[in-house]
Amino acid sequence: MNTSPSRRLPRLAALMLVVALASSCSGPDEASEQSIVTAPPIPTSTTTTTLAPTTLPPTTLPATTTTEATTTTEAVTTTTLPPGTALVIRPDGLGTAYFGADADGVIAYVESIIGAPTADSGWVNAFDSPFGVCPGSQVRGVTWFDLTILFSDASEITTDAMHFFHYSYGGNGADGQPLGLATENGLTLGATVPELRAAYPEVQVFDDEQFGPTFATAEGGLFGTLTSSADDGSISVVSGGQSCGE
Repeated sequence: MNTSPSRRLPRLAALMLVVALASSCSGPDEASEQSIVTAPPIPTSTTTTTLAPTTLPPTTLPATTTTEATTTTEAVTTTTLPPGTALVIRPDGLGTAYFGADADGVIAYVESIIGAPTADSGWVNAFDSPFGVCPGSQVRGVTWFDLTILFSDASEITTDAMHFFHYSYGGNGADGQPLGLATENGLTLGATVPELRAAYPEVQVFDDEQFGPTFATAEGGLFGTLTSSADDGSISVVSGGQSCGE
């Protein structure tokens, strides 16, 4: 039986409708499953690279230099002055002990500088003393080796107290002790006559009938004895203050 084209069109349209409905009924999961393509795994290749050991050239350190500290010590010259240096031989006394000062005070002052005395006469009759006839009624002599200091109760200096009125340095054979006593310009025992004249241009040098070669710097000044009045002479005793007689 022949079917005319006009009759085949409705069948073709119905068939296409059925196909469309079938396609719409398939779920989204089926479409997704159909569209996912799984790629085969990519083989992983691990390559281990072994580096050749590197040998560094030996390091040469500079030589260590040890510097020792050098300490330079300068020699210190210490000059110890004799104790008697503080007792300057003066026309008016010794050091800071002046004629007329209290006897006990002067003794303590001198002792504090050169030590204890080597002899002390105590107070004796001034008219019959080991030092000759001295001023006043009483006299006392205190000795430190070659230094003798005289005290009296009355002299040309004062009559008010037991006081210092005379000193004599040298002549006792004690080798010039205590060492260090000298005048303000440096004269001491053993200074020559030319040195004496240079220090005291007005000095008088002469030979005394009683004391022998003698010198006197000025009235009320220093006086004493010499080994000789010639230029080869030297000071053997130097004194100050009011002296005692025979």
